[in-house]
Amino acid sequence: MHNFSVASLVALVDSEDASGLEWMLIESIARERLLVASGFAEGRTGAGILDSSVTAVPVEGGFLVNGVKKPCSLTHSMDLLTAGVALPAADGQGGTELGVALVPAGSPGITRKPFWGAPFLAGAESDEIRLEDVHVPQELMLRPQVELGSGLDTLQTVGFVWFELLVTSAYTGAVARLAEVAVAGGRGSATDRAALVTGMEAAAGLAENVARQVDAGPVGNDELAASLTARYAVQDLLVDVADRAAEVLGGLAFAGSPDIGSLLAVSRALAFHPPSRTASAQALLDHCDGAPLRVR
Repeated sequence: MHNFSVASLVALVDSEDASGLEWMLIESIARERLLVASGFAEGRTGAGILDSSVTAVPVEGGFLVNGVKKPCSLTHSMDLLTAGVALPAADGQGGTELGVALVPAGSPGITRKPFWGAPFLAGAESDEIRLEDVHVPQELMLRPQVELGSGLDTLQTVGFVWFELLVTSAYTGAVARLAEVAVAGGRGSATDRAALVTGMEAAAGLAENVARQVDAGPVGNDELAASLTARYAVQDLLVDVADRAAEVLGGLAFAGSPDIGSLLAVSRALAFHPPSRTASAQALLDHCDGAPLRVR
């Protein structure tokens, strides 16, 4: 999630929304080895990742931010929080626009509460962050040119592509460890073990193909569709490979090693990241018919 936030900041440098301060911030993150948390999710069933209930009200010198983000990665280790907020529309007509607040972790008004109750992936520190009248200076409030509930601008598209690639790669690596142990153990038939190899190579290949597209040129709607397609395909592959690997390793290995059960659980977690398969299904079908891809 740190990598996603930083990648989005780097993408902002070349966008029309750049304020000129982004390189200074990026340089500070690199030189001072700062950790950047990602605060976009709010734990609200049915809400899209860009549908923020956290508000930012203009005040002298900046904004006052109020609301709750959960789960928020790196809640306790972060040096800087990037958080999606609802801003009053610039046209003064009463609407709201998406803003991205860059909030130093030590800002007055930030509190943390436990949220992540599962024993899996607890190291991500995905707990709850409350913001109560947190002052964000004007220069630390980014304003992508898009209304909440509408389509994505270029910066958001780049951010989504990076996010999908990073989470897909992370879970692919986790399940690859389980497959590696199963193949090295020598149990089961050669066919069973070879199926693990082919499944993992297929998953890695799907993510790498999208990464090559991103490296080759501008990132737009087609690349976003490709990243989502790859992510959902990998999602299925990882569950299948993890189940096969655990079966090859056998019941004694499962009973004797907490790692196997943990990695089995982790293999399912890619499905919980936004956007869900259900939320994107119609958008992907419409994109196949030539419509712009709209992500929630």
